[in-house]
Amino acid sequence: MTETLLMFRSLAATALAMFAATAWAAHPIPPTRPVALLTPVSFAERATSKDWVKSDCDLEKAVENDVVDVLRHDGMAGESTTTSSTANGYVLEVVIERANAQPGGGWSGPKMLSLNVRLFGDGVQRRSIDVNVEAKSWNMFAGSCASLKKASVTAALHVSEWLRNQELAKHDRADMPAPIGSGASASASASVQ
Repeated sequence: MTETLLMFRSLAATALAMFAATAWAAHPIPPTRPVALLTPVSFAERATSKDWVKSDCDLEKAVENDVVDVLRHDGMAGESTTTSSTANGYVLEVVIERANAQPGGGWSGPKMLSLNVRLFGDGVQRRSIDVNVEAKSWNMFAGSCASLKKASVTAALHVSEWLRNQELAKHDRADMPAPIGSGASASASASVQ
């Protein structure tokens, strides 16, 4: 009886240790210094987006708010800044490369949002990522702007994951050592429904 109890305790302790190690590894440690967002977020000069999307959807503000909210939630948000050449700290530049949508409801086709994100550390670009998110809605009454704003939230989550996840840093360039992990550029894509 005593041997069985000891064996059970040993198995339980091993299982608990494995679970704790897995849970700890799944949640990377956020950076030691806060990440400031370069504001305002804007469309790239060469952005491929329809004029009505730019004027009606107010995506610049939505992306800016979503990135700040997610970084704040993950414990990484710093003060917003208007320059990427801060003397000491991390600055995140987010540029909207593409926002494609058809006018109409959720059934008017896919909605695509593409962001180019660059991380500067102490005034030097450390790494970059292109985030592409497609949003679809089964609600025929959901507007295209609402779907693009939904894609903005998902894109912000990908940006935060990229900042925190050491595995994504493996794809970074060796000549641009990143302050968070190791390296320079990667790509992330997602589909939201």
